[in-house]
Amino acid sequence: MRDNQNGGDGRDKIRINDLAIPCIVGTEDFEREIRQKIIVNLEIITDSRRAGKTDDLNDTIDYSKLSEDIYSLVTEEEAYLIEVLAQEIADLTLGFDGAREVTVSVQKPAALPLARSAEVEITRDA
Repeated sequence: MRDNQNGGDGRDKIRINDLAIPCIVGTEDFEREIRQKIIVNLEIITDSRRAGKTDDLNDTIDYSKLSEDIYSLVTEEEAYLIEVLAQEIADLTLGFDGAREVTVSVQKPAALPLARSAEVEITRDA
């Protein structure tokens, strides 16, 4: 249902693009020995109308803090699959007040010798 009085349906988007994080990820022995870079992208569905009026960080998702939390999560985790990282990032993001839905993509540039990267993308809602 569209909220015409307030100017929209509250399905605004916050994106974090190309967050590069070194981590241990992979199923091969050599991948468990050395950190490799993954690339994380997020699209968060939220309602930013209040923040758009108040100009107050408390009225929106603090994407600086979210980025720091994702970085800490991924660098501490030693996952075998990027699917695990994507799910944990989605869970973390949905824990932020105002996050209604999130699409997370995790790219692993060193995964395939003949491709730029391998990627998993998931969408989860609160």
